[in-house]
Parts: sequence; structure tokens; C-alpha cells
Amino acid sequence: MEEERMIRGTSPAFGLMIMYFIPLISSLCGIADNEQFTLSMLVSVALILIVVYIINRAGLRKAIKI
Repeated sequence: MEEERMIRGTSPAFGLMIMYFIPLISSLCGIADNEQFTLSMLVSVALILIVVYIINRAGLRKAIKI
């Protein structure tokens, strides 16, 4: 319940950014637990970071009125 209240008090972009970072944190936890980190996982992490960067650019935020 606390998480819902925290997300409701922010913008939709913040909620989306949290959803983008969950796979990143999961990958880091897997690496810390000595799981294999594959090339497809690396590409996925790179794509997530690129998308988060694009979303946070000021010009795009103004264009979609977030």
C-alpha cells in the first residue's frame, strides 16, 4: 500500500521509469548471485537505458505534455 501512495504522488513518467529500472536491478541481483549474464541481457539493459534517456529529455517531455 505504501508503494501505491508514493507512486500516486508523482507523475506518470516516474511510474514508467520505475518499471524500466526493475529489470536492471534484477539483472544486477542475478550477477551478484553468480548467475550467467548473456549478450541478450546486455542488449536489453542498453535498450532500457536508452529509452529512459529519451523519456527524460526535456524536449520530449514538453512535446507529450508530461
